[in-house]
Amino acid sequence: MATINPRKDQDENVIGWQAIIRKRGFPRTQDLADAETLSSSDDGIYLGQTG
Repeated sequence: MATINPRKDQDENVIGWQAIIRKRGFPRTQDLADAETLSSSDDGIYLGQTG
């Protein structure tokens, strides 16, 4: 399923569009990153996130 959302600036003016594509049965990307960080911390390894 795809969703198209407007991107707005501080004054609520539309400055662009964002398309989000999700495939049924797959977790969100953020959920995958959280699971990877948790499993790595269980092993005593911490993967810091940059950005």
